[in-house]
Amino acid sequence: MVACQSGAQPEVGSPLPLGIEVANADAAEALRTFATSRGLGVVARVLPTEKRNLSVQPSSREHVLAQVADAYGLSAVVWRGFVLAGPRQTTAGVPAALAASLSAEIARMLLREEDPAKAASDPVPDAIRALVRASPESQPALLRAACWMAAPEFHGLLRRWDAADRGVMRVTFFGRTGLDGYSLIPPDDPCPYHLRLVAPAGGDRDDEQPLALQSHGPTYDPFREKLVELKATVAFETYQRRLVEASERELRPWTAAPGWARETNLGEGTIAGLETVVTALRQQGLAVECAAAAAGIPVMVAARRVKASDLCLALAIVCGLPLAPGEASVLLDDPRTALELVFAALPLPWRAGVAVTGVERDLARQELIPRLCAALGVTDQTKALAYRPQPLSALPPEARTLARCLAGVSVAGLYERWTQNLPDRAGRVPLWLYENQQIGRYELAAPGQSEYVGGELYAALKKELTGKEVTFVEPDKDAKEWAPPTHRAD
Repeated sequence: MVACQSGAQPEVGSPLPLGIEVANADAAEALRTFATSRGLGVVARVLPTEKRNLSVQPSSREHVLAQVADAYGLSAVVWRGFVLAGPRQTTAGVPAALAASLSAEIARMLLREEDPAKAASDPVPDAIRALVRASPESQPALLRAACWMAAPEFHGLLRRWDAADRGVMRVTFFGRTGLDGYSLIPPDDPCPYHLRLVAPAGGDRDDEQPLALQSHGPTYDPFREKLVELKATVAFETYQRRLVEASERELRPWTAAPGWARETNLGEGTIAGLETVVTALRQQGLAVECAAAAAGIPVMVAARRVKASDLCLALAIVCGLPLAPGEASVLLDDPRTALELVFAALPLPWRAGVAVTGVERDLARQELIPRLCAALGVTDQTKALAYRPQPLSALPPEARTLARCLAGVSVAGLYERWTQNLPDRAGRVPLWLYENQQIGRYELAAPGQSEYVGGELYAALKKELTGKEVTFVEPDKDAKEWAPPTHRAD
């Protein structure tokens, strides 16, 4: 996938450079012209209607689409066989969109910045009570705690995306010998040097650190290395296709059902309500439904010989809707859970980036890296290690577009992992409670991090939940060696 705004998941392959020229064309006409020249479909919503003349010189598909999107104030990506487009939204607008869609309490938990001096009034003790008591009323407390604990990592994702959006993210390279002889490349990594995108510290907090996205250098392709290791006789393209198909079946089993793998044609580029588009898909024999709340969303579809499941997914991405597979059909539903509402509030390129498989993202990164390095003039290890860090805003235009694409792919992978921190549609909350009675401590664990409760708060919770008194004996602070606090249970 390619993105015109930060965040991307390019299709594998490097099409020949092509330009675009339109006269007195609105955004829909310009996008269809771009898509037709490259054999792609279009799924879009809320496109501006003002007309303009536009001439873009031949360059990479990413850079041409970026210029089309900039000219009309859009976000647009190439996702599988489609151009997906919609209104532009920057990272700065994400908190406001989340605050408008989530409940005030959940938004406050999820959007908080990490505070080293968290007060005891945080939702962690309530979650501990809920897990011990296991009452039906515990769900809201667990949801609050899950969002609270997921907030620091989410803040890090927003920082990376924002740094790419604003052009302050820096591009750098490093080899095996780093500062003070310490290398960020693991000893068993055969790649001689790595590419790094660094989101600088914001400067508002003394404890804020730079955040990095790290990739192999262009000389190392783990997919081709794996093919050699397997001693496979199939072509590399066949190997890629099989990996992607297997990962898609694992991620979305419903796509393997009859009908979803076949090619379909739909739309002529006119705007219609989502329910009208879904009805047309049903008339082609596809088992798909649309929630009443989403029926009136206006979308533009122009697709020829596209995979039916990909078209359904494209509609979900553009409209910000979850796809809920049922026993007999797939439902384009209204966002309901906190995770679904977060997805709907993300800018379009981010949604597209997380709506593919991890294999596709890895392949996209591998395809983007050598092209970015070539655009930067980094053709070997010597030039890589001599390259001075540069912010995206200072890069040549095409290199800047490719770097934003690479950043989008990389952050999308981190975001997908982060989604494991929030409850799914079935209501399962990923929190676990552990207790260490020896040192007197509860641990509330989530996939992203753990929160610990000890000392007087542990004793109070223990008495509240079990009726047992806990007495702590303070260690001798003047002793040469500190011992862990001890306690006696009455």
